[in-house]
Amino acid sequence: MVSEKFVSRHKSEKHTQYRHYGLMWQLGGNGEDSHNSKSKVISCPTLAKMAGVDMLYVLNEGFNPSGSMKDYLTAKAVSLGNVQEYKWYTVVSSGNHAVSLALAAQKVGSNVIIFVPASSHKIEFLCSFPNTLVFGVEDSIFEDVYAQYSLFSEFLPDIYNANVSNEFILAGLANVWTAIRGLAHYPTHVLSGVGNGSYLAGFYWGISQTKEKHVPKIVPVGMKGAFPTESAIKKGDHICEYKKFKVLESLIDAAEGSIATGSYSMPQLVYAVAQTNGFPAGELVNDDLAIAYEAILQEKKLTELGAIPEPTGILGLASLLKHKGLFPKNSRPVAVFTGHAIKDIGNVIRITDSKTANEIKLLAEESAKSIEVSVNQPDNSRLHILPKAGGTEMAVEIVKARMEKLT
Repeated sequence: MVSEKFVSRHKSEKHTQYRHYGLMWQLGGNGEDSHNSKSKVISCPTLAKMAGVDMLYVLNEGFNPSGSMKDYLTAKAVSLGNVQEYKWYTVVSSGNHAVSLALAAQKVGSNVIIFVPASSHKIEFLCSFPNTLVFGVEDSIFEDVYAQYSLFSEFLPDIYNANVSNEFILAGLANVWTAIRGLAHYPTHVLSGVGNGSYLAGFYWGISQTKEKHVPKIVPVGMKGAFPTESAIKKGDHICEYKKFKVLESLIDAAEGSIATGSYSMPQLVYAVAQTNGFPAGELVNDDLAIAYEAILQEKKLTELGAIPEPTGILGLASLLKHKGLFPKNSRPVAVFTGHAIKDIGNVIRITDSKTANEIKLLAEESAKSIEVSVNQPDNSRLHILPKAGGTEMAVEIVKARMEKLT
């Protein structure tokens, strides 16, 4: 049984050599820092019928400032860093975390050093921000890059670590659950795609600090063969890592921000699942995401609001539509849309038929006008390609040169 005490002991005894793992929560305070959240819960009766449940809610995080739930983390990071007079931040990201951090840092006149797999679909987007320095790491998946560069801030002074390895920023997620407080009927489940696992873990952690009696089951969702959290839970363990994806990456690659061989907040997430009698609901492939996009177009409230998620952000809904047998007919689940489609519209178009793709694209482009992401053209001078191994010294020299140029 995973307990809070067990997770604490696990951190101190089992993973001292893996300092890039974020394994506990309590350091960050109560998460009162605000990022001007625009999250909204939307009742979706048409989708509820499709999923065979009493009511289905969508918790849309796509209208947050950067169009992502990552804003909770990055607002906390920049708030803490700004107080300590940092002007440079660093993050390892497959996209959303970096986009969010670039926007948050830009607002206070600071710069961001980003490490990302060279194959990331969002590299050009990241290079469109005037305050970014982007490093693409060749022949790597996210975990490879994270293992090498999550502690890059230790190589140079005056750089703030905005990764989830910095446990002080995790408390920024403590208030994500408050969006569901005003619902007439309390949700029975909360489903969200899992990258590092911090969002759902934060959802539970925040609600557990209150006197709230109704706690929905936490249901992490992932892609087939790239969801080690599911393996950990099924084995009754607190953590699990894969050596590689267990299916062809081409079958699951649309959800770039969710496919994983490791999950750095996994112990907290496993704890949240255990405490709420939740369960994992994975086994998704790109085709399942395409079905979910087709379903969205049938829900008038979503299309009117332009609540259209990117592929990584649609996993919760895709799972509800695929795994109907896991949810009783009287269920009232919440599917979290974790990010706006405009940031990965190319993948949406790739996995859907032309009619669906065109409709989704139009809706996403129109609703994206309300978010604050960069509209500049990419500047490739901000991008530097690093080898799979041994690129740290090169990155240090490039960053030092950029720092000197800006001072």
